[in-house]
Amino acid sequence: MNPGRFLKDHFHTYEIIRGASVAFVLKVTGAVMGLLFSILIARSIGAQGSGIYFLSLSIVQVCVVIGSLGLNHTLLRHVSANASVGNWRAVNGVYSTGMKMAAFSSVAVALMIVFLSPVMSTGIFSKSALARPLSLMSFAIVPLVFVALHGEVLRGLKRIRDSHLVDGSVLPFTALLVFLLIGRDYGINGAVWSYLAASLTAAVSGLLLWRISTAEHRTVKGSFDRATLLASSRPLFLVALMNVLISNASILMLGIWNSESDIGIFSIANRTTILFIFILMSVNSIAAPKFSALHKANDLYSIETMARHSVLIMMVLATPIFFLFVLAPEWILHFFGDDFVSGAPVLVILTVGLFVNVATGSVGFILIMTGNERLARNNAFMATVICILLNLILIPSFGIIGAAIATAFSVAFKNLAASYLVWSKLNICAIPFAKRLQVKQSRSD
Repeated sequence: MNPGRFLKDHFHTYEIIRGASVAFVLKVTGAVMGLLFSILIARSIGAQGSGIYFLSLSIVQVCVVIGSLGLNHTLLRHVSANASVGNWRAVNGVYSTGMKMAAFSSVAVALMIVFLSPVMSTGIFSKSALARPLSLMSFAIVPLVFVALHGEVLRGLKRIRDSHLVDGSVLPFTALLVFLLIGRDYGINGAVWSYLAASLTAAVSGLLLWRISTAEHRTVKGSFDRATLLASSRPLFLVALMNVLISNASILMLGIWNSESDIGIFSIANRTTILFIFILMSVNSIAAPKFSALHKANDLYSIETMARHSVLIMMVLATPIFFLFVLAPEWILHFFGDDFVSGAPVLVILTVGLFVNVATGSVGFILIMTGNERLARNNAFMATVICILLNLILIPSFGIIGAAIATAFSVAFKNLAASYLVWSKLNICAIPFAKRLQVKQSRSD
């Protein structure tokens, strides 16, 4: 065994474990506060009110992705790669150029939703009660775009704690606090106001933490070609849009065909699985910039090693949650109120789909961070088409159960397909204990 290679591989793994530990604590804290916020909303306004709130939130989340222009992972990739070699002119240029582009697009999208919310509420979803909450929630689009982008650029600087504070902890903590103090007395609108205040707070926090993180290099005049960012962000925009559609398509389609109560029950079951998502995000937030840096060094062997170790870490964290959600779903949902216990089968189905996501590892990020954005885009597009078709077929006959099957199957399909693409394109197998595909490369030893 090459001692240098052994130390190098385990150094990367140690960084993942150390960073993921911090990220996991922050993400779990954020997840707990987010679940408490959802519990308070559910208990305060019931299944029907929750359905209106979460339908508004789903529409806004799709709009946030549109406003971001696919820049999230593009900024992460370029900031990480250039910061690793000390090119602060490029880092500052990437930041300023990307933020200006996102500011323009997100404002345009937000204004569009403000004006169209009455038409969307009655013409598309046939729910007049949706108009005012959706109009208010649309003001969160711009700050949420900046929350997402600042989380990624901070991650690119390996400021993992700051990154997760911005996009994982500040928002749910503030939303919970505001709702407890004043929001509960105003029903659905109170929940929306609380979320809006939280999004503004998180956006300001992201800006301040970026300025602190780059204080030593602030005087370096930044420059970066906008065309380069756009070339990289175009396929990633479609990937991000497809991913958010997979996450929200079922809620949006339930909004068209089913009652507010059905939307609320499904949304609560779906949000309960957020702990799985945070486990993925915690590990991926550490691994993604390292994938980019290792790819820049042409070290595919270390990428495969990191991918395998990442899966092991995620499996250790996710397995207890998996068994809890599968074996005691009614007990979990009872915390939200008696109206939501009927969503137990939905929670089980969604849990199985997300566990497949955990078991396949960071394959989507490997594709993106190694310059295979178009493969990731095509894979996300296929999974989204499957998700929409399954929702169209299953929701009219099976309601929220059909929506859960559509979501779980499409999530599992997307990650299994990404695993195949990583294997066929990069000769990397992320499955632990499986035979290694990647040979040691002499230039990276």
